[in-house]
Amino acid sequence: MPARSYGKRHKEVIRNSLRSYKYVGFEIGDREELKGKSPEFPNCSASPIIRAMPNSRAPLIRFDVFEMDVESGELRRSGTRVKLPHQPFRVLELLISRPGVVWTRPEIEREVWGVETFVDFESGLNYCIKQIRAALKDDANAPRYVETLPRRGYRFIAAVERQDRESTRVHTRPMLAVIPFGNLTGAADDYFTEGLTEELIAQIARLNPAQLGVIAFTTARQYRNTDKGIGQIGRELGVDYIIEGSARRSGDRARIMVQLIQVSDQSHLWAEAYNRTLEDMIGIQIDVAERVAQSLTVNLLAKNIDAMERTSTRNSGAYEDYLKGRYYFNRRTDDDFSKARRYFEEAIRKDPNYVLAYVGLADVYAVMGLYSGLSPAMAYQEVSRLLQKALSLDETLAETQAAAGYAKLLYDWDFKGADRSFRRALTLNPNYVTGRYQYALFLAATGDFDKALEHIDSAIQLDPLSLVINSNKGWILYMARRHETAIAQLRNTLEMEQDFALARYFLGLVYLQLARYTEAAAEFQKAKKASENHPASISGLAVAAALGGKPSQARKGLQALENLQTQRYVTPYYSALIHAALGDKYQALLCLKRACEDRSAFLTNMKNDPALDPLRKDLRFVRLMKRAGLG
Repeated sequence: MPARSYGKRHKEVIRNSLRSYKYVGFEIGDREELKGKSPEFPNCSASPIIRAMPNSRAPLIRFDVFEMDVESGELRRSGTRVKLPHQPFRVLELLISRPGVVWTRPEIEREVWGVETFVDFESGLNYCIKQIRAALKDDANAPRYVETLPRRGYRFIAAVERQDRESTRVHTRPMLAVIPFGNLTGAADDYFTEGLTEELIAQIARLNPAQLGVIAFTTARQYRNTDKGIGQIGRELGVDYIIEGSARRSGDRARIMVQLIQVSDQSHLWAEAYNRTLEDMIGIQIDVAERVAQSLTVNLLAKNIDAMERTSTRNSGAYEDYLKGRYYFNRRTDDDFSKARRYFEEAIRKDPNYVLAYVGLADVYAVMGLYSGLSPAMAYQEVSRLLQKALSLDETLAETQAAAGYAKLLYDWDFKGADRSFRRALTLNPNYVTGRYQYALFLAATGDFDKALEHIDSAIQLDPLSLVINSNKGWILYMARRHETAIAQLRNTLEMEQDFALARYFLGLVYLQLARYTEAAAEFQKAKKASENHPASISGLAVAAALGGKPSQARKGLQALENLQTQRYVTPYYSALIHAALGDKYQALLCLKRACEDRSAFLTNMKNDPALDPLRKDLRFVRLMKRAGLG
């Protein structure tokens, strides 16, 4: 076997082996022959035994959000590498080789350490299991992956998928990421560099989606001002190429540096400097997109180049306001939504034909209507007006079709129309992440969970660090009653951002279905704090109290929602959930009727919402389902 370098722990193993005349993981010859052959230990020489694992081992092993690359010895979670030392990796690989089967400690000792084991095997294995659980964020008391069977051994309990490495390469298109441009002007211009990055991503994604996948801005944004190298970013995102650059602005002119890098050898395929006016930003974006296509031998589609021209504006003031609108919309707070709305409105005033400004403003109203920032009636009125104008300007853009599909779902309750719009959006641009995950939510509302998960997984591939998309995968799993998998998904989302209110709220809903009311209340409390008293979290706390045998506390939640209505819109849907948990079907159905009259977007999920199960056999509920287009 070829010699390998060993870290501190392996050196300790060698010392213990020599002291006890027992050797683990090493082929040791006659002790006289070993003298002087190791620089660390002059009296010893050793080479590792690589014991053959079971034949079922595959080059790529997937379970839940994790992937084990046996060839490189890497463990990745949602595309991001997870630190796991060599020996614990081998133990995990062994357990996964036969999922559901108990591996006894002697069997693990024989397969991983070897027949002759050093005296501290027990602590060595305990160390490995501890490291595995830390890497997987697994709980020994409530395991999702590695289960301990006292006095017997361990077994891997999650579903495992094995995939041949070559087969994945044949069917995978090249992937590219545009990491946020460096801001050489100053902090006040962050909106400009972030907006420029987001716009460039959108333009390159239109090139030829069948031949090139592009990581979405939400994920790329995480690498703003990063000190990570190109190789590490490429591995974490699973991309083949990276575009990086910088921008310096002075008045109405900007100097922009751009370069395309191949991740595998970090070679620069091309670099360019642009010194243009703000009116010519679209010219820069199209030029960069064309050079990317030429370098990667991607077929340029004339209709997509034409779409690049149509989506932008030559009005520098409108362009700048649009960038500010996207910047504040991406921050996702009530105050930032208000700022985004003002900037999109100003962009439209300066250029009444700026189609993406209409879509951006429609997105703001749609989200505010969905999460109780506005009443559904007010939101729908504005969304409908804006999309009618956007579609009249250009109905051949994925952005306009997806926004239309979302509005048809949330406010029109036109499921057939929504399906047509979403399908057309994804035909126009399969790289359009927003349309893909919104379509997944549509499919979940109709009960087609397998397709919904397929589309949400495609969205995650393009935007793996999106908290919204990862949380919504948890929601889809909750709707599908796959509660344990939903918990795993939402916990992994919260590892990216522990204060993300949406994931906390969804996790609380899952715990309610499993009758884990104390844990549910804890999640709702965290969601309440993170969301600054959002009515959904107040409702969740009250439902947990009602189901946990605290009706008086639940009724206080009803009063809190009523008081909150003096400050903002609160959908009656939240009160309906509390009444249903209290067993008061009459009041629950009355609240749902009012929510239906308000055209609350949450009623689009009536067909499968687990929280509404206590009401399903009531004829009044069936009639409400029909009114919502789900009968």
